[in-house]
Amino acid sequence: MRYTISSYLYDFFYFIKKPNGFFYEKLPTTAKIKYLCFSFLLIFAGAFFSALLSQILKVSGIMPNFRNLAVPSLLKSYNIFIVYTIIVVIAPIIEELAFRALLIFSKFNLVISSGFLFYILIASFVGNGYLFNTATYYKIAGSIVTALLVNEVLSKENIYNNIKTIWENFFPVVFYTSAAIFAYLHLFNFGTVKLEKVLFSPIIVLPFFIYAIALGFVRIKLGLLWAVLLHVMLNFFVRIIQTV
Repeated sequence: MRYTISSYLYDFFYFIKKPNGFFYEKLPTTAKIKYLCFSFLLIFAGAFFSALLSQILKVSGIMPNFRNLAVPSLLKSYNIFIVYTIIVVIAPIIEELAFRALLIFSKFNLVISSGFLFYILIASFVGNGYLFNTATYYKIAGSIVTALLVNEVLSKENIYNNIKTIWENFFPVVFYTSAAIFAYLHLFNFGTVKLEKVLFSPIIVLPFFIYAIALGFVRIKLGLLWAVLLHVMLNFFVRIIQTV
């Protein structure tokens, strides 16, 4: 089989119509690399469309200019090398473990995801998500406790089987809920969440929602490591563009 952009688009749009958690592939590595590159291009196209829509609304005076403050806030505390490490390496690993690991159902995946998801949720609501300070220890402790509790709950066979059944029957809901939470947590990158930001939030978080869908597709189609790699590529590219 030849793995082309057309076959990729067919697989992608077939998947997003009704996502499923079936781990498709034993694709050859060359095919996986192609699909990774196609996914990157798809995200780039989605980001371009989102940016164009946002710019039109800003120029027309309909939407204010909301600035992403995530990087500037990090630069106040760390040098550029550490900031790049956080954005390009640490953040993709944490976010993929939180939001994409759970897309393939298993006890291990749910336990890992629950711990990292707890950390991201708390970090987003209290601010300074990737700053290392005293609060970080409490976040890590809370993440460990959450993972242990989830592990204990899933150790009960009847509960595990019931959750698995619900997961499989309602996987599209799980998939798009994960993508929506991922997108909306990035709203905190734009400063204090006020009513004005909430009203325009679908436009603000649209690129992150597109990222999440593409990353979820790659996670299920190719595997978690490939989703991490795609996320690393994406963050590195965005950071380079913002620097230039």
